[in-house]
Amino acid sequence: GRLACTIKIYETDISNATDIKSNPSLQKNTAFTPATKKLLLNMDQLGIYTDNVEGMTFGPTLPNGHKTLICVADNNFSPLQKTQFLLFEVIP
Repeated sequence: GRLACTIKIYETDISNATDIKSNPSLQKNTAFTPATKKLLLNMDQLGIYTDNVEGMTFGPTLPNGHKTLICVADNNFSPLQKTQFLLFEVIP
């Protein structure tokens, strides 16, 4: 089996989705348009161990003008886990 966590980052578009904030349940109402999402990154494909990523923020801007995205996982004070900071270049 796989020991690492599966981490996926999606871009979500709510511009055409139905506003459901006043709807207490969607179980009875099937007439709604869901938000759409596009997979941007599947960390399984990086070929590295990834622990439980619990934080994400934009980081510094690179010299080429691209933003960076920083993901962080802590080790929960466990010798079986890793603290990780993963830095990604955001390609527009």
